[in-house]
Amino acid sequence: MNHRGGFCYELNGLLNWLLRSLGFNSRLASATVKRPDGGWTLTGSHACLIVEMEQPYLVDVGFGDSVRVPLPLSGEEREDVSGTYRMANSGDGKFDLQQYMKQEGWKTRYRLDTALRTLNDFEEVCQFNQSSPRSPFTRQPLVSLATPDGRVTLSGNTFTTTRSGEKQKTVIDDKNMACVLKQYFGIELDLNH
Repeated sequence: MNHRGGFCYELNGLLNWLLRSLGFNSRLASATVKRPDGGWTLTGSHACLIVEMEQPYLVDVGFGDSVRVPLPLSGEEREDVSGTYRMANSGDGKFDLQQYMKQEGWKTRYRLDTALRTLNDFEEVCQFNQSSPRSPFTRQPLVSLATPDGRVTLSGNTFTTTRSGEKQKTVIDDKNMACVLKQYFGIELDLNH
């Protein structure tokens, strides 16, 4: 609504509803995100989906610059415009979403817990992510949108364009922020409120 989009609970929650309505065997699952510093975010604070077909697949439309194709939990590698990905079994019903990085090899993005979840299971972490000053979503503006050949992201005052794996970053001054939001994300700020 109002081109606001959403984050993982809203986006994957809605996709789960749609897939189930269309007859797919889809369910919510949780994941714990690996931070760039090597630590982990709050346990189970990311909502994603498991879709059962001939085998289980990770499906996630709420994790920003990440895999866009269904990813089998079997470990088979998949490639899309954002990179090469696989799921690595870490035991006890958990799998690591990994992305291949040229300099580092396989890098874990998050750890998936395949146990069934409901949207209510995410209520506490959703509240944290929306309101806590420690949440990455409350520290600065964050908008990200997939494009046919990559992604555009505005994080704070840094505008990043990713095309075919190449990133270009530009610092946007405050007076041009509304213009960038409208042009690249379809978001029109009401500056009268």
